[in-house]
Amino acid sequence: MAIAAAEVGFKRFASELHPQNKWLLEELQSPPLYKMLKNYLPKLPVKLNFEGRSFTPKNIRKKIHEANKKRNTLVHRGLSDFDDEELIQILLAVHDLLYLMDYYRGFKWAISHLNLPTSKSISDELKKPK
Repeated sequence: MAIAAAEVGFKRFASELHPQNKWLLEELQSPPLYKMLKNYLPKLPVKLNFEGRSFTPKNIRKKIHEANKKRNTLVHRGLSDFDDEELIQILLAVHDLLYLMDYYRGFKWAISHLNLPTSKSISDELKKPK
């Protein structure tokens, strides 16, 4: 459910910032969320950014990617190997992703709701050359 919420949230976010792609985002099958976060989000005309850059921190992309694979295994094979700690980490990643999208929408307050590992990941990304 958390991954579905993240996918829907990202599509609505991208549609708001790039209205000309709304129909495509809503009607056609999209690439996996982690690919859209890595390749599409940096191209969106965000209202707030980090030193001129918009990106999804690596810790979130990695957790979303892992969760997406496990969700697909659950849906298509009926097999689940989530443990409680992993489930908590997925929920925290989705939590941070949704607040990060609010920040990119222009809500400065949203950044204060990110968890420490995500804030650190953002700082680490900003230290890397563009």
